Amino acid sequence: MVGHRVFTPALTAALLGTCLAFLSLYPLPDWGPDFDNAFTGHHVLGRSPGEVWRGIGQSDAHPPLYYLFAWAWLREKTFQGLDGLLLLAREERTLSLIFQLLLGVALAAGGYLLGRWPGTMAALGLALASKVWPEGPDLRMYPLAAAWTALAAVAYLRGRPFAGSLFGTLALYTHYLPGLLLLPYALFALFRSWKEQGARSLLALAPYGLFLPWAPWLLGQIRGGHSLSWLRPEPEAVFRLALNVWPGPALLLAALGLLPLALRRRLPLALPLALAALYTWYLVSLGINVVMGSRYLLPFVPLVALGLAEAVGTLSQEGFRRLALLLGATFLLTGFAHSRYGRPAEAVEDYWKYGYLSLALVREGKVESVYLQDGRYRLLLPQALREEGLPPDRLYIRSLPQSPNPSLLVRYKGTPPLLDPYTPTLQRWAEEVAPPRRIYEDGRGEVWFLPGPRGGRERPEMPPGSSR
Repeated sequence: MVGHRVFTPALTAALLGTCLAFLSLYPLPDWGPDFDNAFTGHHVLGRSPGEVWRGIGQSDAHPPLYYLFAWAWLREKTFQGLDGLLLLAREERTLSLIFQLLLGVALAAGGYLLGRWPGTMAALGLALASKVWPEGPDLRMYPLAAAWTALAAVAYLRGRPFAGSLFGTLALYTHYLPGLLLLPYALFALFRSWKEQGARSLLALAPYGLFLPWAPWLLGQIRGGHSLSWLRPEPEAVFRLALNVWPGPALLLAALGLLPLALRRRLPLALPLALAALYTWYLVSLGINVVMGSRYLLPFVPLVALGLAEAVGTLSQEGFRRLALLLGATFLLTGFAHSRYGRPAEAVEDYWKYGYLSLALVREGKVESVYLQDGRYRLLLPQALREEGLPPDRLYIRSLPQSPNPSLLVRYKGTPPLLDPYTPTLQRWAEEVAPPRRIYEDGRGEVWFLPGPRGGRERPEMPPGSSR
């Protein structure tokens, strides 16, 4: 009967989490794929699961579970030309949306198990209020890694080491970061059950043993330069993470919710474990350059949200029931408003737009050749342009513009200056031929029109949708 009283409301909370997560993210963005989407498509389309496993081990810095899900999701679909790029982006975002709905379920149900209804509202609200939540559909494996991390943490906290190990293993094979974040929770579960279960309590650490088959690939990725020294965080980074993830008002609300607990000198366990997870992440990052910040923060969000859920639930048990409900409802409403109206309005990177501009200008006879930066834009985009009928002799990937004929250059803005050969090319073109003009840019890429000798005096007609 007790289990039924807990299980049914937890399912109701999970349904609430699913609905709010969906409403906060739908409709999905309609722009084209970025590099990460193209990378996924390049490594899963037309390949077998074994080829996906090996290819990701050799080419990426992450484990293969997300890519295997993407392989299953995309394998019956056809992606042809520039329209195929749009379809690929939409399919990948839909898959990530499904994973983020699972994250909503985990947060809502886990919040209920740790703090009843105030906990559900607080966990969902704090997660929705994070800056990384609205970006989830464009973050590929990160919503899935966050969902597994949340489920594993709840299981460890509730004394279910088998379930914690199962979800922890899935999390580790989705992204390496949960292995660091969940270590304090696994150790807590081990120590708590050691007296009663003895060696059986070591089951809590099973994910780290089950991850050993991937360890050779991981070591190769670290040695191969996927973890760069300049990515190491500075010492104060650990104190800035919360400010980077949550706006100030959300932190103030969290502090208000914890104040009565501090006055009574009683702190729920989930919050110190979340803090321990953060420091584990930071200390390891000093040795092997584990990235901190940006999208990598998404798997950390549910741990703090669940900690707040337990805190608000304890607040209710300590006689502050109305305050707990008020805080939970405030978190939920403000978080939903932030996630609903704080979604990205423009693409960070849009392969479809680069391809559209290239094709349009070639067909209109305004450029002779298209140059794509090698490395960044060699995946899927050249193939899509060829499928649209762009002659192969007009498309260059591994060379710089040399002849003075009108050309188009698609380049990545994030290349370190010392490694960027395109800035000198643009400068030389301006000196020897005519001043280049940037006709489009987004967060990561830009498209430059390189006019011929006679084009320097006249402004070319801009294709529809282009911007300076």
